[in-house]
Amino acid sequence: MLVHNLPDGFSFLTRLIARYPHLSITLMPLVVSLLNKAAKDVNGPHLLQVLDFACQVLVLDPHCATEFWNVLLQLLQPEQSAVSLRGTLLRYFPKLCRANKRLYRRIMETLGGAVGE
Repeated sequence: MLVHNLPDGFSFLTRLIARYPHLSITLMPLVVSLLNKAAKDVNGPHLLQVLDFACQVLVLDPHCATEFWNVLLQLLQPEQSAVSLRGTLLRYFPKLCRANKRLYRRIMETLGGAVGE
């Protein structure tokens, strides 16, 4: 159901996680799968919906934030993705920082490394 109707599915999951935050780590494999599929298929609208959901809901949990950051780092590799995808992912860094302050240092190190290359 979630794949066919992403907005409604994410709306339901947002309410579910708001009530039961400990379930967010359980959803990580699903979100990672949807993110990888949207990135591979170069499906912009689905990619943005998945990123919005993850940045607003999942990264509030520290464990999910770390896992999601690792997935984003893999997608940021030049051999893994197109330039437009990497640009889209970079736009979500401020949302990640607002949602989870612990990611700020990691994000700054990544951006610093990218500028230095």
